[in-house]
Amino acid sequence: MKRPLKILLVSGGAAAALFVVGATLLPFVVNAERLRPQAEARLQAALGRRIRLGPVRLSLWSGLAIRAAGFRVGEPLVGPSSGVLVAEAGATSVHVAILPLLRRDVQVRSIAADDLTVSRDGKPLVSDLRVTSRLRVSPEGAVEAKGVADGSLSAMHSAPRFRTAFAATLVRGTLDIGTLDASVGPLHLVAHGRVVDALSQAPRLALTGSAKLSRSSLDGRCDVRLDPSGPQASLEATSPLLDADEIVTAVEQFGGPASASRSAFALVPEARAGEDLPAAVGPALLRSMEVEGTIRADRCTYRGLEMTDLSMRFSIARGVAEIREFALALYGGTARGTLTARPFDPSLPFSLEEAAAGIAIGPLIAALAPAQAGTVEGTASFELNLNGRASGPSILPSINGEGKVAIVAGRLATFGALRQLTTTLELAGAKGIPKDGTPFDHLSAHLDIVQGTAATKDLELRSRDIDGDGTGTLGPGGALNLDILASFSKAVSGDLVARTPALSIRQGASGRLSVPLKLRGTIGEPLVQLDLDRVIQEGVLNRLQ
Repeated sequence: MKRPLKILLVSGGAAAALFVVGATLLPFVVNAERLRPQAEARLQAALGRRIRLGPVRLSLWSGLAIRAAGFRVGEPLVGPSSGVLVAEAGATSVHVAILPLLRRDVQVRSIAADDLTVSRDGKPLVSDLRVTSRLRVSPEGAVEAKGVADGSLSAMHSAPRFRTAFAATLVRGTLDIGTLDASVGPLHLVAHGRVVDALSQAPRLALTGSAKLSRSSLDGRCDVRLDPSGPQASLEATSPLLDADEIVTAVEQFGGPASASRSAFALVPEARAGEDLPAAVGPALLRSMEVEGTIRADRCTYRGLEMTDLSMRFSIARGVAEIREFALALYGGTARGTLTARPFDPSLPFSLEEAAAGIAIGPLIAALAPAQAGTVEGTASFELNLNGRASGPSILPSINGEGKVAIVAGRLATFGALRQLTTTLELAGAKGIPKDGTPFDHLSAHLDIVQGTAATKDLELRSRDIDGDGTGTLGPGGALNLDILASFSKAVSGDLVARTPALSIRQGASGRLSVPLKLRGTIGEPLVQLDLDRVIQEGVLNRLQ
């Protein structure tokens, strides 16, 4: 081996040996506890908070570092401490510059902390947090940080895991966030912004960026004030697509098991097994939050519904959530209304006021109840004023209120009850009745809804061949209990009377034959019955007159 190479190898080995020996002996030679007061003082001056480090020691294994058994960023040096965010960590490593340290000047280069908890008034907001960050403290006191943090959001019921990469600078209580790239469960957030009065008891956060799920996305601005009496927030956002089913699923993941049976106001509720609900949902911090804002979406989907041009204002205050001035386009028509709910009440009470006009009823039915697709066509309008409770196995039995429904220029498909009536009329001698459906001018009814059962006293159908007027109820599970007086056109009436002359007792002066019917069973399996008692009583009365 050549002499220069030998010298190099020997020198390198000696240096490595000296490093190992130095790293091993350093904790015994240098009293790191003497550096702790200076480190605490420098951090207190930079952060304006009371800083406490646990027992410390020096290490050279990954660069010169002060390793503390614990670390706490506590109350402000001046001012009240109520409502202030407090951070406590377990094992913490603070890497410092070597040359300044020889002059007993601690200059922090990076920090790593495990088992970090952020709390407010003793209640955890973030827990099991690990932070690794490069850190630079300028002579003027500015703190620059760039790193990664991951942990659990204890402020949410299910305490979802999150991971975020960040770059920020703290100068005299103002935190400028250059980049924030965070993932919380299925949600991905990319933003930048600023926190004013970051070290006070009421910091103010302003973020601009985007929030994305797999399909849904929002772009806009969010402002938050962590006031001691309760957080206050505002949001202004736009979206190319909001998938409400996806959003509900994400909310359920954040809310934990308690939210599974209370996730949405489904127009066609899903049956769920009974579940015990907690006395209250969500930490006090979320229950005390006040939020308001506006959202506009080019497109929105929900339970098969396709909506466009969605706009709404919303607010959450004192435990009440309200969506007001919502407007959207739906299957050729428009809808407007207001939805109010109490999301932190275990029974989740809500009320809905909605009015819609010009909606194609066929696609709407196909989206809400695919099994009934094609049964009714036409242009619908309706008004609803409902209230109920969204907890429990089903929403429908809790609903009370009133409504008005009207469909014009439509068609009833020949199915179920209508098929039975058509077959009966053909057997009785009627001719020319369409077999593929019954066109009608309008179908309307006013509804009074009590515990999920809709009652009407003015069901009205007007068509070329058959008119109908009825009263009765439509109950849970589609249960039918309707009494209908069917009145046939002159042509159909003539065919029926010619085949069965006894029916002439039901024929009026206009030549139209009327027949009282009972509609029973369910929407899925209807049963049409002739009301014989009414036929006899009214027929005899007509003859006597």
